[in-house]
Amino acid sequence: MLTEDKFDLLSLVGHAEIVQVIDSLALVHDRFEAHSQPFMAVFEDGQIVGLCSRRRVGMALGSREGLEKNFARPICEFLLPGMTVVRLGQSLPNVLSVVFTRPEEMLLDDVVLMDDYGQFLGLIYARTLVRMQYFLLRQNIQQIETSRRELNAKNEELENDLHMASEIQQALLPALLASDETNHLRVAHRYLPMGQVSGDFFHRLELAPSVAGLFVCDVMGHGIRSAFITAMLRALIQELHFLGMQPGALLARMNEELKAILQQTGSPLYATALYVVVDTETGRACFASAGHPDMLLLPHGQWAVKNLPPAAKTKGPALGLRAGASYGQTEFQMRPDETLLLFTDGLCEIFNEREEEFGREQLAQSAQAHAAQPLAGILDGMVGDALAFAGGKFQDDVCIVGLEILGPA
Repeated sequence: MLTEDKFDLLSLVGHAEIVQVIDSLALVHDRFEAHSQPFMAVFEDGQIVGLCSRRRVGMALGSREGLEKNFARPICEFLLPGMTVVRLGQSLPNVLSVVFTRPEEMLLDDVVLMDDYGQFLGLIYARTLVRMQYFLLRQNIQQIETSRRELNAKNEELENDLHMASEIQQALLPALLASDETNHLRVAHRYLPMGQVSGDFFHRLELAPSVAGLFVCDVMGHGIRSAFITAMLRALIQELHFLGMQPGALLARMNEELKAILQQTGSPLYATALYVVVDTETGRACFASAGHPDMLLLPHGQWAVKNLPPAAKTKGPALGLRAGASYGQTEFQMRPDETLLLFTDGLCEIFNEREEEFGREQLAQSAQAHAAQPLAGILDGMVGDALAFAGGKFQDDVCIVGLEILGPA
């Protein structure tokens, strides 16, 4: 393979034929005939002063009148109007750039090669440089094609890895269908990652025959790195199952574990999270929040949607953000005719083409507008309203989970 930056220009020299400025046109003509070169260097006092060409000399002597008139005239009167000089230390790409940006009338002229001291080393045929340019072009095309094949192979490998990561992440989610009913609790979800993997995640814990816990989180950013953190959170919440009845304690322990892991990476990563525990026999619910959007409680009647913010000073920071953080708990009562909605900010923090935000207020209005529908229909209606507002495309990962108590509590 030709190495452009270390190429020896001396190997391109075609010849070093010279004549003197005082040589007659007839003598120079004979030299051209003897050596069959298209150009020769013209010297004076040991230094090159220009080039002469076979064509120009031939034209000057090509007729009887020209022969009689120019036979004895010195070659210095027939020098070409310019010459191209390159130095031994120049790179081949630089030489080719100089040569092929010359005026059109000089494109076929030989090129003068000199060393760093200005000594003449010879002439390089223009046709040699044309071949070099063609060779380099073909070599570059081959390198590009090789790089393209390698890139395609790496992209295919990455796509396969992403597909596998997506399958693994989907497998980590609770095995819920569009609507799932177990232990007097109806749960439905909509999970819409921007790519093949997502930074949003939810998980369901079965804590007792009538008690279930629901965990929703949103890892900073999206893509593979965020998806990897969701897998860690999935493992942590399973490991901390024994704290499932205590939302505040569970989030505090998850925060410590995640902070300890993330501080070793040196990367600023965190996750907002909300964990709620519902007792289907009594209707008692309790939750804690780690910087996550507040839930909505949707009555199936004439009442307006209720926001369920945590009690004063109980909402802690995002998980993994600050060591030693505490998370208080908020209790509320839930009835069979109410729907509890947990979601990530990708559902409401979206903008239309006028840079207007959908926001929580419009999200609550959307929930109220679809309150008469079954749980799955409420979620579909909210997602559809948000998508319509944003022009048919979410700008972040989206996860929404709804739950209802079945029967009297």
